[in-house]
Amino acid sequence: MSRTLAIFGRELRELRLNKTFFQTMALFPILMIGLPVLAITFFSYAVQGVINSTSIADGVTSQAGAISGNSTADILGSIVIICLSFFLPVPMVLPMTIASYSVVGEKEKKSLEPLLVTPVKTSELLLGKALSAVVPTVVLCWFSFTALVLIIQLILNNDVLKVIDLALWTLTIYTWTPLMAFVTALIGIILSSRAKDARAAQQTGSLMVLPVLLVVLGLAFGFIKISWGWLLGGIVVGLLLDWLCYQLALRTFERENILTRWK
Repeated sequence: MSRTLAIFGRELRELRLNKTFFQTMALFPILMIGLPVLAITFFSYAVQGVINSTSIADGVTSQAGAISGNSTADILGSIVIICLSFFLPVPMVLPMTIASYSVVGEKEKKSLEPLLVTPVKTSELLLGKALSAVVPTVVLCWFSFTALVLIIQLILNNDVLKVIDLALWTLTIYTWTPLMAFVTALIGIILSSRAKDARAAQQTGSLMVLPVLLVVLGLAFGFIKISWGWLLGGIVVGLLLDWLCYQLALRTFERENILTRWK
């Protein structure tokens, strides 16, 4: 475990030298907190105007994708849920950006050879590199989501909060984020160990986001609704994928052949 933590610390020190990483980390909370708050504030006024001028006020349910209801609380709650769903792709995007550079990037900097000849086990190396991609992502995602939830509780009334079910969404983000981030980080490391340059690894890894984007689109168009069943099912699937990806990474990360293949 000590060598895993040593690899983890080493990777974090490398990240501190990456200006692009820090720019992304700084911009992310602004976008993920500021834009939803602006959208919710705007729609809170816009929805009220629509309801007052249409038959919705007479009890007729209106629906446009996932935005549905016959009251301001129902429609505004649907809009807030769509905003919260944008946190789902985050654990797939940021870890892939970091992990896909973790191996091939070191090869380009000529720092991979000294690392691979150390007595560090492959399992320790993989865990250390994966954690360096997972921990910053999870901390940033949890911080941004928690801040957004606190703001939502301040600016929205209880009727809207009942529609959203913040407890369900909070548990979903808090449990799914590390599980998805770990899967993405491991796959990113595998791709990085096989790619010839970091850009190729990142482009291939970007396809990982597509399944989660389908879930987000499903929520936006009303085909999917997050429930306690979805939460539990996602946790089970996430744990299974974590184990499978870790086993796959151990089998495919051939440290003895990486150097000779890239020469």
